[in-house]
Amino acid sequence: MKHAFRLAAATALLAAAIPVLAQEKPVTIPKPLGDVTIQAAVGGFIKNLLGFVGVIALVMFVYGGFRYMTAGGNEESVTKAKNTLVWATLGLIAVFGAYTMVNFVVSGLNQATAPPTQEQTPSGPTGPAGGQPLTQ
Repeated sequence: MKHAFRLAAATALLAAAIPVLAQEKPVTIPKPLGDVTIQAAVGGFIKNLLGFVGVIALVMFVYGGFRYMTAGGNEESVTKAKNTLVWATLGLIAVFGAYTMVNFVVSGLNQATAPPTQEQTPSGPTGPAGGQPLTQ
């Protein structure tokens, strides 16, 4: 009996709240990025990330050069400095290679999904001049 009363009370509360759900004004959700497209946001992020990677590479080159200059002929220190410079170079090559591949794929997807432009749409038979329509 106690559970039936609780169930009836909960049902009455929910039934009273249903008219509140039907609002006359449409709900508008603000755009968190404003008028920026997803492509522009991702492009800006990648641009900032590449700038950050460039700063890290510069720091590693300076660090490796400093270790090389202060090695004082010690073979172990010279080897560590050279390894730092080599790995910093390989890291930059890997990052720019990845950027090139992503840029290639994204530009291919953009071209594949873009609507055809005026030049890509066939306009019918053309004459010998290439741009003038044939007259009959």
